[in-house]
Amino acid sequence: MTNQKEINMGGIIVPVPEKASDPSLYDPKCPFTGNLKVRGRNFIGIVVAKDTHRTATVVKSSKQFNKKYERYSMKRTKLRVHNPLCIDAHVGDRVRIFETRKLSKTKNFVIVQNFGSEKEFLQKQERIEQDKKQIERKDPEKKESKKHTEAEE
Repeated sequence: MTNQKEINMGGIIVPVPEKASDPSLYDPKCPFTGNLKVRGRNFIGIVVAKDTHRTATVVKSSKQFNKKYERYSMKRTKLRVHNPLCIDAHVGDRVRIFETRKLSKTKNFVIVQNFGSEKEFLQKQERIEQDKKQIERKDPEKKESKKHTEAEE
């Protein structure tokens, strides 16, 4: 177990969960409380299912350019990941996952950071967009008034 507040995992600094110091939540397949090493790829995705045996299903979305139609298309990949006890991500949470050794037949990744609910994240994004629209609405009024004054001269 580490007493640090942050760990450098493959060039990305990840905060240690608060629950990692609790000895009752020991998990040998956890990078914080156990001896699991992370390597390779890392992604940010959304938890869409939480199963037994500390397993979760995470959807990773990405855009792919279609050369023929000159458009972007959305691609989705479902990954089976290990959900440690110290993180305990729930359905709808945005999480960071890292590649690791083979943990079972289908699990090659482990959750290392929980960003919180996707719903909260989307609400923040909507607020930002609404603020931008309000600013844009105010600006055209100023531009139109300048045009009228220039035309009068």
